[in-house]
Amino acid sequence: MKINACIASRGHPRQLRETLMATLAMAKLPDTKCTVALDSDDHSAADVAKKLAKLSPDRIITSIADREDSLGAKYNRAAAAYDADIYVMLTDDEQIATPDWDAKLVECANWFPDGIFCIYFGAPPVPSSMPAGYAVSKKLVEMMGF
Repeated sequence: MKINACIASRGHPRQLRETLMATLAMAKLPDTKCTVALDSDDHSAADVAKKLAKLSPDRIITSIADREDSLGAKYNRAAAAYDADIYVMLTDDEQIATPDWDAKLVECANWFPDGIFCIYFGAPPVPSSMPAGYAVSKKLVEMMGF
């Protein structure tokens, strides 16, 4: 299964770089990629995209476009940049520190024979009842339309 870790980012190039490097270092599967949605009105976006391309050209995809009216639309843009079986939503300051995290998500995805799922995972760095991340299946995205 292919995984697209979608990252919405704006104005945090250092944090974004650290997040990408740490998250990809913990990934195991060869088809796991990170797509980064940047905004064209962020003056550092073009420079950030060039630097990211040098970091890991085969695993990092950048998308620069006009800033959407909602964060959800920005994540949809990141998802559209790499067709995958599983989409993980991240932020530019949210590293995944679990070794083989992508393989573990695939293992969980296999619990759903119909291919329709949303998997919540991780603990945020602050006290919260919410998970740090979530992954949704391509089939769920197709059914919902976003």
